[in-house]
Amino acid sequence: PDIARIRVCGGNDILVEPLHPHKHDAIALFLLNHALAIVLLQRGLLVLHAGAVLAGDQDGGYCVALAGQSGAGKSTLLAALHGQGYAVAGDELSVLRVDADGATVLPGPRVMQVWAAALPALALANCPWSPVRAGLPKYFVPLSGDIACMPLRELCVLRWVDSASPCRTSLTGTARL
Repeated sequence: PDIARIRVCGGNDILVEPLHPHKHDAIALFLLNHALAIVLLQRGLLVLHAGAVLAGDQDGGYCVALAGQSGAGKSTLLAALHGQGYAVAGDELSVLRVDADGATVLPGPRVMQVWAAALPALALANCPWSPVRAGLPKYFVPLSGDIACMPLRELCVLRWVDSASPCRTSLTGTARL
């Protein structure tokens, strides 16, 4: 409320009324994460608060989307996979085109948004990073390579649990939708 008023119209126009003259970086971040999602929704695409990574290669590959609440570790996991050579289709937003054949992941912006605390543990020392906005210890990390549209094979929801070991729970019934 103290940054800007933003109106998205018809999937084509974004009107921005800045409310604070010195918060251009916060406005840009809001446009990248939220206004872009609204534009894509208005265009009939499904947008998830998730990142997506390519498994396999560009010819026979597929995407796995990683969803979860803010702070669940989506971007950190994607950055770790990217550092190991996996192609990342997008971070923060997974954009899906859904039709009779299933869901296809469309490539997203070619940056990840990674918390400062995670950067030392990731293989990103030679990557140029820049703050996403003043006062927030989160950084844009560029993604390399072009990504083609790929079928979505799996959606994983990350969440913290009390157990020391990871667990996997498959969704069934209407929850699977």
